[in-house]
Amino acid sequence: MFIGWVLRQLCAEAERIACDPAALRDELARLEAELSAGRISEEEFDRREDELLDRMEEMRRYTGEEH
Repeated sequence: MFIGWVLRQLCAEAERIACDPAALRDELARLEAELSAGRISEEEFDRREDELLDRMEEMRRYTGEEH
């Protein structure tokens, strides 16, 4: 029983973080910093940026938030 509760708590926290607009914006800023510092390629940046923007759009649709 306790393990089930822990797993539910972990899933809830992961979902909260994945859908937190501030966390997504922070992640995008870190991604831009990695590109500026030359740690990732333009192609890697584009791929990861698209993933983040898709998550943001999905979150907006889920919450009914406008652009």
